[in-house]
Amino acid sequence: MKLEALGIKAVALTQENLSAEPRIWEKVRDGHYQLIYASPETLLDARGYFMTEIAGRQTQFEKNLVAIAIDESHLIWDWEHFRVQYKHVGKLRMTFHETPIACLSATLAANVAGYVHSVCGLRPRATLRYSLPLRRDNIDIVVTSVAPNDQGPLFELIPSGAKMQEVLEMPKTVVFIDDIDVGIRLCLTLRARLARKWGVAVPENFVECYYGSLDAGKKAEVLRNIISGKTKIVICTDAFGMGIDVPDIGVVIQWHLTPQCSLSSLCQRIGRAARDPSLKGIAIIYISTSFFTGLPADWRDQVARWDEDIEHMSASIPLNRFGLPVTPNTQPQTRQLLLSLYRAVGSLRELLRGARERSSRSAQGPGPKSTKLDPPLIWFILTQGCRHRVLGAFFTDPANFQGSHRSWCCDSCSARAGRDFGKDSTFGISADISILRHLAPSGATKRPDSTLTPLGDKVRAEEITPRHVMLIKRNFRLLRLGFCMSNPTPWVSPETILPDKSLDTVADRAKYIASAEDLVEELEKSGMEQKRSLLTMAAVNTMYQVLEDIVARPAPLQTILPKPSAVRLDPQTFSLPSTSPSRESENIDPRAPAIIRRMGKDPHSPPDVVIGHSSVKRKPLQELDPESVRKRVIILPSRYRE
Repeated sequence: MKLEALGIKAVALTQENLSAEPRIWEKVRDGHYQLIYASPETLLDARGYFMTEIAGRQTQFEKNLVAIAIDESHLIWDWEHFRVQYKHVGKLRMTFHETPIACLSATLAANVAGYVHSVCGLRPRATLRYSLPLRRDNIDIVVTSVAPNDQGPLFELIPSGAKMQEVLEMPKTVVFIDDIDVGIRLCLTLRARLARKWGVAVPENFVECYYGSLDAGKKAEVLRNIISGKTKIVICTDAFGMGIDVPDIGVVIQWHLTPQCSLSSLCQRIGRAARDPSLKGIAIIYISTSFFTGLPADWRDQVARWDEDIEHMSASIPLNRFGLPVTPNTQPQTRQLLLSLYRAVGSLRELLRGARERSSRSAQGPGPKSTKLDPPLIWFILTQGCRHRVLGAFFTDPANFQGSHRSWCCDSCSARAGRDFGKDSTFGISADISILRHLAPSGATKRPDSTLTPLGDKVRAEEITPRHVMLIKRNFRLLRLGFCMSNPTPWVSPETILPDKSLDTVADRAKYIASAEDLVEELEKSGMEQKRSLLTMAAVNTMYQVLEDIVARPAPLQTILPKPSAVRLDPQTFSLPSTSPSRESENIDPRAPAIIRRMGKDPHSPPDVVIGHSSVKRKPLQELDPESVRKRVIILPSRYRE
């Protein structure tokens, strides 16, 4: 529309346009258009109209052709496996060998530029490179952490106590995700929250989704609504950035950094904010708390000592190197770090490919998240200097140290300047949410006026050995069985009440659990929301009592077997079928928790236990259906049926 207003004849060779007007190809061949937009798949199809009827046919199109422009040329690198035709764009050079080619990108790392140069068939001695300033001085950046399943920060985008008019006037917000299913769920959740709060007063299209597989009509509708202001929140993939120019987006959010996200794509997404130079914007990068679990215990001290030689995080890049600040005085170290990123597995190309392969094999499997992220992203997160300068260094910004920022720049600059985090804000979003509030080195001296608090869990005074951990796991599994038997729903399994992953996580981190609240926090870190689960707070308190009982005593010397022996139900609580064990208990320890009574007073005695009643409310004994009790016995794992 804008080009037509300027008198330029232009066309986009999309599937929709080609279907709607079959004669477009003939107009292209006859030189009717001055500017043609097309994808590599449309142009490079060996049986397509362009390759069979236009390319190399001495048509009017070829006579009029003055340049071939490849926009977002970094995608030749990023999408070589996703869209394979990108690595064949060199065919255009072979066909139109006298036509100049321009490769354009805002995020072209040095070695990626070399790869693009090779794929596009550019002549080494006839190629000019222009580098324009990359830094966006009207965008502030803040990096913050979020629990794996916590959606609360997104809900806070819409203030619960705000007036309706304030909600409708909130800044336009774009939330980038790397999983379409996650994005759709977030969109539906936000819509439901709005409906509960405001009812029909909020437009239906206030929150929208945007991704590549949407039909063209829906994409156009979402784009019109975000430009007009009817849509305030868009949850999208990188498809929203391709050829889209919305000048007044105020907030850009990267929702969780995943192995699929690179520093290049993150920089492109940040650039969606405040494209109008007269406006200000903010970019918020949310990183999962699980990222930090894969780092050494003293990682905060290591990144603070970026100029020392200390332990490696991997076989190639020392962890402390990722704390390197980009300043005029650290240029030698910066170049060395960039080279180490490229050489980690021969080249950065191989490193990123290896990261993608690892993520495809084990993104849902074991292993710390810190080992799955793009290494330049780790530098961006852990740097002890300006985050904008890390982007400039990686993408060779010629003006990286020139000029100044309009606002507070980033949370790292705010912290180094000694300013109050709460006072540096954009659109009401302050640097107070930064991870730097929790990343002070353990030996650092805090400023008197600083709100920084060190990140570090309280560690129990007692020594917790691997035998203690095994005991905790074993007893927690028995407790879980008791919770299952006490649940009024017959088809609930122990795994539903307390997943194995959460159980093992809590046991492994027992030294950080000093209260029932700490236990709930560890459950949430493992991905389980206690308030929304079948695990009641009374059950959590019981688990904590058992943990305290085990930790308070020395670990036994005998071997702890992971397979428990017989589990016997208390006949005073449950009426069992005749086929179940009926031996009565003796010498029950009155101090034992209500949900589990041990045979004997030693918490390290053999795991022969009696499951009794708990604080969970259920029907009286006389109302229990024997058949339902039988079902509960049937669902027990085989090792418990004895």
